Amino acid sequence: MNILIADSGSTKTIWALVQKENTFQITTEGINPYYQDKQAIIQTILEVAEQLKDYDIEKIHFFGAGCSNKTQQNKVDSTIQVAFPNTQIRVAHDMLGAAIGLCKREEGIACILGTGSNACLYDGNNIIKQAPNYGFWLGDEGSGGNLGKKLIIDYLHHDMPKALRQVLQYTYQLDRDVILAQAYRKNFPNRYFAQFSKFLKEHLEETYAQNLVANSFNEFFEKYIKKLAIKWPLFFVGSVAVSFEEILRSVAKNHNFNVVLTEKDPIEGLIQYYQQEISFHK
Repeated sequence: MNILIADSGSTKTIWALVQKENTFQITTEGINPYYQDKQAIIQTILEVAEQLKDYDIEKIHFFGAGCSNKTQQNKVDSTIQVAFPNTQIRVAHDMLGAAIGLCKREEGIACILGTGSNACLYDGNNIIKQAPNYGFWLGDEGSGGNLGKKLIIDYLHHDMPKALRQVLQYTYQLDRDVILAQAYRKNFPNRYFAQFSKFLKEHLEETYAQNLVANSFNEFFEKYIKKLAIKWPLFFVGSVAVSFEEILRSVAKNHNFNVVLTEKDPIEGLIQYYQQEISFHK
């Protein structure tokens, strides 16, 4: 049996062809049905299909950002069917993929801190409760997009240390009109702003950077974790969780939560999970 798994965020998609003992991974651009039309998604899917044309794929599990409702799930499902017409396809939110990959069959609070953010209660089989997230402009606290947005707002308003502001401007050759165009007229504004989280990581010795990150993480706990109302262990996935792990663990401790695990992405956990499924069926 060949199972294809996709862990798809707004920035990148990791595809893993899972067999009983072997795996094969492909990385493509991120897929998000909120920001892309079907044709753009199909182009990415066809790229994957071409690389996997020699494999008979029986099932595809696609866990994607922006796939939180049936409309968006159906949009992605129909594009995958173009390239894999005879394959059993399941499209679900990336939050479920993160929960399975992190917790596998254990209870826990699964959290995403990457380009976007989210959190849920996972009982070892299903998501039983999820705090609402309203996307980049109205939510995503704690995410790379949110960190970058806060940084650029402070840059525009001169609300950051002067020397650090000069370094930021020089590093990215920032231009007000370009920033506004990326924010309001271009696709994937979250991806654009998330790039600036790297600047915060590189200047984490600055009190300003430490406070900005900690404040964003505190907002994440207030708006998502605390509203789940259960103090289960925390499992985090995403580049932001890994890059700022020390601050994340400190903020969690201040809120009386224990961080069990941080991973850059959930793909290895998903591979292990579905390899067990293959072994069980055989």
